[in-house]
Amino acid sequence: MRPEHKIVTAGQCFAQHIGQALVERGYSWLDAEPAPPWVVGEDAKALNYGVFSCRTGNIYTPRMLLQWLRLAFEGGTLSYGRQRVVGLIRFGL
Repeated sequence: MRPEHKIVTAGQCFAQHIGQALVERGYSWLDAEPAPPWVVGEDAKALNYGVFSCRTGNIYTPRMLLQWLRLAFEGGTLSYGRQRVVGLIRFGL
């Protein structure tokens, strides 16, 4: 891994601390959902901007990460058998 490679973090508190540590060491942490210009400082942090690469909130399991990745790269909705899932819960957003 080199500083110019874009690095994505997802998960829980550990992931947000890894992202901050990478930036502090000159690595290129990817912020795919930056705060709009009118949301700054503590307001941005309270709305989970700049915490994870994407504002998904905590991702507790590999399956949750897979759901978000499928939604991002394949689009549409997620379904399991007859049950259709329209969106994933984004706690605190």
